[in-house]
Amino acid sequence: MKKFLQVMLTCIGILFAEARAETLNSDITKVILRNIENIRCAGYEIESYFGDSKSLAAKLIIFESDERFRVSYREYTPDDGGIAVEREELFDGTRRFRYFPLERLVNIQKVSDALPTFVRNYPLLLSPYEFAFADHGEALWTKNEISLIAGLKADSITQRVLSFEEALFQEKQCLVLYIKGGRDRFIDMEVVYKVYLDPNLGYFPIAWESRNLNGQLISELEVLKTERIGTDAVVLPSELIIKYYALSNDIISLTPTNSQRIKYSNIVLNSIEELDFSPDLTKADHIFDADRKIWFNVWK
Repeated sequence: MKKFLQVMLTCIGILFAEARAETLNSDITKVILRNIENIRCAGYEIESYFGDSKSLAAKLIIFESDERFRVSYREYTPDDGGIAVEREELFDGTRRFRYFPLERLVNIQKVSDALPTFVRNYPLLLSPYEFAFADHGEALWTKNEISLIAGLKADSITQRVLSFEEALFQEKQCLVLYIKGGRDRFIDMEVVYKVYLDPNLGYFPIAWESRNLNGQLISELEVLKTERIGTDAVVLPSELIIKYYALSNDIISLTPTNSQRIKYSNIVLNSIEELDFSPDLTKADHIFDADRKIWFNVWK
């Protein structure tokens, strides 16, 4: 009888622990979604710096909504800070406008809403939430973040959660979330995220690391500074650092192969009237309609 009671108590304890974990999983998922689900459009600037140096590597101005985006991009040379590359692209929901400043040319074409390749190497404003979008596959780095939010469901997060624990990160007591990622941001490999959620910031993810199924470190992100934006006081990063360790599935370094320090500024949320998604054709001397194969000259 005593042994039977011990077995019963053990089973009850296990069931209680599983129920508590399931409730925690559901509650944390709701908080994560609540933090970002009401972001319908965003505008902001990104400054990327070479590693830990003060040399500006690139600057981006980004406007994005569910169906549209606009990106201005400048890449700088590390030696003298001169402009190495300058690009501007806009997608109005149907057509893509590519502006080439040196040629003073605008290329117009009906294509997909994939982000320009020159944007994909930079962590966007919601990159601390990368683990939440991780089951979107390649869309994780080809689509704008507002469209990813629009497709985000609670089940897509809760079904991938592995476990929770409590731990310190940078002297902050955090809830640590272990969650499966569909694939790495750049490389087609399955990863697991370890995410540090800060309860003092509404369980905002202040850091994460991703590892492959062999436990090798693939990438890591740490938010250095945050700010609250808009009437809802949404917590977002104003500065972070991200490091990559993998060059391919087979080549994974013990030290970072790429490191970026990112600053975000002039953040605007949910004020679509402040975001300009219309193409400025007056900057060009020539327009090429790639669908009809027709050239136009811009008369000024």
